[in-house]
Amino acid sequence: MNSVTDRPAATSLTRPARVRLELKNLLGLALPIMIAQLATTAMGFVDAVMAGRVGPRDLAAVALGITPLLVLANVLSGDGGPITLGLFTALVKGAEKLDAESLGSCLTTANLCLWREPGVALSSVQKFHFAQIGRQAQIWQATLGPYVTVWSTYPAAKSSEEDGDGPSWWGGNASQPRVVQREDALICIHDSTLLSYTNLRYGHRSHAWFPVAMFHEAQEVRPDPDDDDVSIRTDLHTGATWSDPLGVNAERGGVWWFGRRDKAYVGLFSAKDDCFLLKGGRWADREILCEDRVNVFICQVGSEGRFGTFHQFITACVAARIHVGKGVYQPSNPFVDVQCSYDVPGKRRLSINLEDRYPSWHGSRFSDERFPRWETPWCRVLWGERKYTIRSEDRDGTPLALTHDCVNGIRSGNGL
Repeated sequence: MNSVTDRPAATSLTRPARVRLELKNLLGLALPIMIAQLATTAMGFVDAVMAGRVGPRDLAAVALGITPLLVLANVLSGDGGPITLGLFTALVKGAEKLDAESLGSCLTTANLCLWREPGVALSSVQKFHFAQIGRQAQIWQATLGPYVTVWSTYPAAKSSEEDGDGPSWWGGNASQPRVVQREDALICIHDSTLLSYTNLRYGHRSHAWFPVAMFHEAQEVRPDPDDDDVSIRTDLHTGATWSDPLGVNAERGGVWWFGRRDKAYVGLFSAKDDCFLLKGGRWADREILCEDRVNVFICQVGSEGRFGTFHQFITACVAARIHVGKGVYQPSNPFVDVQCSYDVPGKRRLSINLEDRYPSWHGSRFSDERFPRWETPWCRVLWGERKYTIRSEDRDGTPLALTHDCVNGIRSGNGL
């Protein structure tokens, strides 16, 4: 990922500041209209006073004559009459709302992030059409060998599971999440505004795929409702439950689910306590469901080589500090932010705020957009770059290079 320290910092406002700014701008636009409406009303008042002094029939005649004239003038006027202005405003706003149906499915540039280690991988698309409809898009996934995948979506709650074009229950997203990944950890925020087109059209909830039967070990770690410093652990295979003195280090609560496949580990955190692994129905022991339009998932992957035993991996994740903003728990409150920060075990703090353009890593902003076209150990190519060099070594350690000049159609170097 590219640092943005050499770029001008993007304007970052908290939600209360944005509300104040919007109200100020709204008042600036509304004030001239209010004055014009007041003047029009005052003119009608003067007409009524003058005609009323003549007689009731004259007053009625003025009222009947002026009403259709005003309606016709407002409809036909091209200078911003109230009815015309309202009509065009409604058309523009309606078109903006319906953008969600088309923009989210556009095949545009995708900023991909991938972390790999023996037996496990974590991949995602950064900042990809956030809050738009993604009919067949899957934004992130943790993969343990060829056997297990873990991921989350914002399902189309009002669509049938057989809706092949998506979005459906497991296909695509009714509202694309905002995802930020740094190496072996990611934060995924599912958010759909209360009166947004996606929420009204498809309903609201988020869920995750967590196939318990495919793991060799699987546990749930949930805060003790009577003591925040203690957690309740559940073996998802046997159903055994016990108390653990290590509480979930999340200020406002949350639940962890952990799985092990061979020597590869995955941990999935949900910010909402009322998020549960289903125990009945078609998706029993496979679906983690959260019945809310805003939720935060955190995914952490690891291996025995880095973390040690599965128990040590669980302990490291549960002890990691997690802070989730009030906006996740009060989604209709415009004065609080939807944000999350996670202290990645053994590393630094990963943070994201929906009001900010960029996420941060240990307090420093970094870009989650405009990634290079290719970035590998052998080559880094920016978008639009027409000449690049691939570098490697042969078996004896001799440096090799191959330069592609796409402008002149020439390849050169000792790596041919």
